[in-house]
Amino acid sequence: MELYKRTLDGLMAFTLTQLEGAAVGVKEVEEKRSKEFAAAWKRLEEMQANLHLRAASWDASCGRCLSAYK
Repeated sequence: MELYKRTLDGLMAFTLTQLEGAAVGVKEVEEKRSKEFAAAWKRLEEMQANLHLRAASWDASCGRCLSAYK
């Protein structure tokens, strides 16, 4: 019976250690993906701002071109 209890204790300790290690790995991946998402979102916002500037510049240089479509 004592051997059985020690074996179960060992298995539980091993399982908990593995779960803790997996949790750390998941946290690291979440942080990495969050940073990647933030960088991609920033690039999209920069692209959108650039397109707005280009559209405004085109409208200013050819004002009546766009005003005909408004």
